[in-house]
Amino acid sequence: MKTEHWALQDAKNKLSASVAMSRWSPTGVISMEEFEKLQQLEAQQLPTFADHLFNLPMDDVDFERMPVTPRDFA
Repeated sequence: MKTEHWALQDAKNKLSASVAMSRWSPTGVISMEEFEKLQQLEAQQLPTFADHLFNLPMDDVDFERMPVTPRDFA
């Protein structure tokens, strides 16, 4: 791949081409579409609340109740 060098003013004038070229540069700059795709992929891999509930331990352990006196509703 050929690397081109532009003056700042030329880069400003050719912003679209600059962004398209930077997608493949080692600096890690990517397009907005690629960023959104990566965000969607990351969101799909995160566990959901339901996943957490299904992964709770099922030990059938009795929990001790705290001695609480109900308050008066007068």
